[in-house]
Amino acid sequence: MKRKRLIEPLTVEEAEQLFKCIPRDSATARRNRALVALMYGAGLRLQESIAVCMDDLRFDEGKITVRRGKGHKQRTVGLPDEVIFHMKPWIRMRPTIVPDSVPVFCPVLYGAGAGEELGPRYVRKVVVRYAKRAGITKRVHPHSLRHSHACRLADRGVPLHLIQRQLGHANIATTSLYLDALSANDVVDHVREAWA
Repeated sequence: MKRKRLIEPLTVEEAEQLFKCIPRDSATARRNRALVALMYGAGLRLQESIAVCMDDLRFDEGKITVRRGKGHKQRTVGLPDEVIFHMKPWIRMRPTIVPDSVPVFCPVLYGAGAGEELGPRYVRKVVVRYAKRAGITKRVHPHSLRHSHACRLADRGVPLHLIQRQLGHANIATTSLYLDALSANDVVDHVREAWA
């Protein structure tokens, strides 16, 4: 039986370091920064993120509609101001490159690939590259950003059932699994504090 690799969520400090290493200058860099921010800050799955369309974004209301969730389920999730901050430079630049009718995260050049979603393989490579650039030694990939989001919410005291809804889990036991890495550290910290 194949053992699953342990997912190590990013700490807030590691996430900040990751964003410091994502460039801001080119259209591609702005798009990639917005995409990583969405996966980390809204906890979206990779496929959900690359399927987002302009009509799904509600920056003024701090939310996004996920139309192509797992199991073809639709949900509305919270969009923190920090995510909006990282997404706005791409959203402002985007109409000069591609029409609104194509997915938000699409190739930036006309011609081959124009109007299509970014490929999952490309996104995985981008996340790994930025994590290495940031000096993060943990295994970082799009799904670990989702786990990091869940752990950050739990660390801030967000109830488990709300985290479940944000992530779009059908079963709360799945959400609990996302928080196993957090709870291991919390147990150690709380026990040590209790006996100090």
